Amino acid sequence: MALYQRRIIPKRRLLAKVISVGNLTLGGSGKTPLVLYLSQGLEQRGYNPAVLSRGYGRKGREPLLMEKTGELNPQDAGDEPFLLAKYGIPVLVEKDRFHSGTMAQARGYSPLILDDGYQYIGLHRDVNILIIDSSNPWGNGFLLPAGSLREPLSEAKRADIIIINRADQAGNLTSLKRKLRNIKGDIPLFESLYLPHSLHWLGEDEEIPLTELRGRRVYALSALGNPTSFENALEGLGAVLVGKRRFLDHHFYSKGDVEEVRKRAKRKGADWLVTTEKDEVKLTHLLPGNFPLLSLCMRLTIRKEEDFWQAMDALLAGGSLRTT
Repeated sequence: MALYQRRIIPKRRLLAKVISVGNLTLGGSGKTPLVLYLSQGLEQRGYNPAVLSRGYGRKGREPLLMEKTGELNPQDAGDEPFLLAKYGIPVLVEKDRFHSGTMAQARGYSPLILDDGYQYIGLHRDVNILIIDSSNPWGNGFLLPAGSLREPLSEAKRADIIIINRADQAGNLTSLKRKLRNIKGDIPLFESLYLPHSLHWLGEDEEIPLTELRGRRVYALSALGNPTSFENALEGLGAVLVGKRRFLDHHFYSKGDVEEVRKRAKRKGADWLVTTEKDEVKLTHLLPGNFPLLSLCMRLTIRKEEDFWQAMDALLAGGSLRTT
């Protein structure tokens, strides 16, 4: 960091605008939902965005351009890039984000969203967004390997915008904001919510009313950085959680995993198995037709949305921001 700050090691700069989305802790803060929100919002505002992703956990190292998902599977690209591409978002997957960014700008994409890019400091970004999970903002407060912090809290000062996710689950939102203001007093702070959006059987498009979860005996299946948030969402919708199976984040399921979970759910007397949208893309090809598994889709929304987009427009145009 010191070498970059002193410009002894130069940052590489793309011609296209770059928006970085990242966090200070390991997994589960809501980076991918925010990338989806940004991509769709930018497109609605007339931009032509694409996502640059490392493709964590994928097989192979060759660069991939995903403009549709039909020719690839989640193991080729990684579960999160595949999920984004399912929504028609162009995703370029490669460890070297400068190289994939060069490919993207040559195809006319801009801005480029650098997924999980807060620590990817070798690439210049026009907007640096830090997302913090208010339900567990700093883990145990220790840096890796003693804790889940990737870098000290003081490095929040590098952000242009901070988004406090799951603001409705904060233990003390005022205290969290005060701590961030002490690090960088003029940083624009925004609150976001991560809420249930829809429910459907795996492999089917027709939505089931969320109210159908009320009173159902549900077994939860996930491979997430923050599985507690998903399980709390089910209970918040009135489901009776009779059991849960948590795999490690980015886990790719086998038929044995699926059979194990099915047996566990049956022993617990579950009416339904419910998983997440991120896990759905890795499970659909493993399921027999009568497998009782549903997917709960969640969506991130930002409070004071117009203020947020005004801040984004100003940063993308190279302007300055006032504290909000």
